[in-house]
Amino acid sequence: MSVSPDQRPAVRKALRAAFGTEGLDGWTPVSGGLSGAGVYRIRVGGIAYLLRLEGGRDGLRDPHRGYACLKL
Repeated sequence: MSVSPDQRPAVRKALRAAFGTEGLDGWTPVSGGLSGAGVYRIRVGGIAYLLRLEGGRDGLRDPHRGYACLKL
């Protein structure tokens, strides 16, 4: 996986919570989008899912605020 070292613990934790395992059958980057997030097509147990890794906060992006706005 091409995930930054600081994101790896969170990715492992999320995979265990969602699927009960850290093991992936496949991992492919998905291009496009304007959010700055890393999006990957993963396969777990033969089933395809999307994994989205938020980027850090900068002058244009604030993931915490963005998710709060989605609740409105």
